[in-house]
Amino acid sequence: MPDINSNRYFFEHQFLPKLYYDPNILLPVEIKRNPDLLNMNWKNILEKTNVPDAYPDGIWKVQGYEIDPHTAVMRVVCPEPEKEPQCYWIHLLFQYNLKKRFFFTVEKGGLFEEGPFLCGWDRNLKHLNFGVCENHIEKSLDQAIEIFRQMPDNYPEVQSK
Repeated sequence: MPDINSNRYFFEHQFLPKLYYDPNILLPVEIKRNPDLLNMNWKNILEKTNVPDAYPDGIWKVQGYEIDPHTAVMRVVCPEPEKEPQCYWIHLLFQYNLKKRFFFTVEKGGLFEEGPFLCGWDRNLKHLNFGVCENHIEKSLDQAIEIFRQMPDNYPEVQSK
């Protein structure tokens, strides 16, 4: 039976990565056109699963800015995570030409962990764990940018199904 936690996992770890890598949707462009897009999708998921919303309206905040002349980030500030692996932040890094993009998550760690984990989803929707990161929005983004810059263009190649 769906609940707020299973819906949140689905939204942060399945729905958003799939939407981000969908070749027919340019998510950063769509969010710029409609800043409330993530909140609308969140509400739709709750309605379809008949789960009441535990968060106030407009909780999924989106911030975007340029990293350099070729690269930008769209950051999603998530509701405060209550348990692992809920996200603190989601960093959507991309080159303007979209040859390279990556979906990073900053996930709450377990009870005995030293901090949150910097993780992500590649184009094949494979989950990757980059290890413990700073529990700070800007420092975790700096770590994500460093990893992103080391990735080859079009990482990884999309595997045919």
